[in-house]
Amino acid sequence: MSSGSGSGKQAPTKNAVALRMIGTDGKPVASQGNSLSVSDDGPQLYPNAAYTSMEDDSTWVVFKDAKALAGSPYESKQREYADCEAKNPDFTQPIPDMGPQHQYSGEDKQAALAYAQAARKKGFDWVKDPDADTPTSITIPGTVSESELRRFLKECPTDGANISYAFAGTTEEFGYDYNKVLSEFTSGSASTEAAPQQ
Repeated sequence: MSSGSGSGKQAPTKNAVALRMIGTDGKPVASQGNSLSVSDDGPQLYPNAAYTSMEDDSTWVVFKDAKALAGSPYESKQREYADCEAKNPDFTQPIPDMGPQHQYSGEDKQAALAYAQAARKKGFDWVKDPDADTPTSITIPGTVSESELRRFLKECPTDGANISYAFAGTTEEFGYDYNKVLSEFTSGSASTEAAPQQ
């Protein structure tokens, strides 16, 4: 989102399950721009999530299919989603907040573009400009290691700008829990000073 994402641009995905993120208290997890109000154990609630998506005050968690609901607060709904997948094999799930109907302000678009440019100036050459469909989302490619992600988040905080992160793969594909790393920075438990020019 965020905590995490498959990529900055998401077409409807076959069998994807997109649900509101809920915390240990069973209540929806809120986000304030790019800052999750979720405890450090929040990401562990969703061990098989493909990624999370934050928009305004809503946080969504996306699973590649019903099997991935295992171990999450939605595990009790796994059979219902699996039955739905079986009955509707051609169903595709649009990813929340990634649709063209979303309105982005010119200020938010410019802030995200400036953020990407400033990150590249700091040596993060893998940071690409946001695409037209998700103009406030920075995609983190699967080649970014945990230490590199930490360095990036430390050196390039958003300073409250409406910028989200999209991860190009699952935590298993990355080889570490990027949701946990991201929550350390967005929850204020790590230093997020010296923001890039926005």
